[in-house]
Amino acid sequence: MLNGDGRAFEQLYNLTIRNVYRTLYFLCGADRGDVEDIVQNVYLELYRCLSNYNKGSSFTAWLSGITLRQQQAYKRQKWKERRRRERLCSVRDTDRIIAADGTSHSPAEEIKGQLDLLSDKLRQVIVLHYLSDLTQQEVADLLGIPVGTVKSRLNLALRRLRELGRRDHDAQPGRADSVHTRQSSRH
Repeated sequence: MLNGDGRAFEQLYNLTIRNVYRTLYFLCGADRGDVEDIVQNVYLELYRCLSNYNKGSSFTAWLSGITLRQQQAYKRQKWKERRRRERLCSVRDTDRIIAADGTSHSPAEEIKGQLDLLSDKLRQVIVLHYLSDLTQQEVADLLGIPVGTVKSRLNLALRRLRELGRRDHDAQPGRADSVHTRQSSRH
């Protein structure tokens, strides 16, 4: 198989599929669709990484490692998809906010409006990290910047968003008047 014989890969598949499938069945539960998806990923990864196999080590252990890593990656992917769907549903289903002046807007529109006030560099890290669920390392790799820069931009962006939120809160109709009225009554 290491020499490129396609029939050897087919033989290896036939010799190992039962064990791989059984392992995934017990790791994933009885959802046959998930198991079959992961099995495909295992054999794609096996084929892709075959040249990395150390002939001096146990092939079964090596294949089990690939199987476990593919199951964990699949589980993470499913979790991220579920979180993304939940987040989307919560934004869509959230009741519209009625401002004191009678205008209506959604929380998503409010957040978008605040994000639009940030610089591109700050907006990128916020959106990639918090809305796209990328790790700080993934954001750094994607943007081609050090992780420390991602951390400092996230910190600065969150600070600016808090300031914008306070300004918006303080600028709500009725709030300034009540503060002014309290100050006027003291004089």
